[in-house]
Amino acid sequence: MKRSKTDREQAQFTRDFLTLMGQIISDLRAAESTGEVTTQLEMLEKLASYGMPQAVTFYGLAYMMDDKPWYDPEKGMDILKKAAEGDDTQSAFSKHELGKIYMCGRKGLAADPVSGKYWIGKSAELGYAPAIEEMKERWG
Repeated sequence: MKRSKTDREQAQFTRDFLTLMGQIISDLRAAESTGEVTTQLEMLEKLASYGMPQAVTFYGLAYMMDDKPWYDPEKGMDILKKAAEGDDTQSAFSKHELGKIYMCGRKGLAADPVSGKYWIGKSAELGYAPAIEEMKERWG
């Protein structure tokens, strides 16, 4: 079956978005100072402002990098919670990431396994395969 122009454009947008996110995350991981990634953090913030849950999630995760000088768990968790608000498949990734953080905690942020299981479960309910697998591995 031939895909429509809209489907092809959407697929290309998704590939371009994931490529950009990969580059930004790579830059963030390699950076040792906030000054090195000011542009990348601004780009994430701008992309997140459009409300796309995946962009909002990556923006929140940037502030959850606890070995970086821009680490801000309060800001990161606030952003991730916003990304996880929806009940659509677009928010499943966000819910799973939020659940993983709750399960393990972070520097200055205690683990909360009850909340972790809740968010991973919500993600699994939306059919997100990694969350479904994690539910099986952790809780049978």
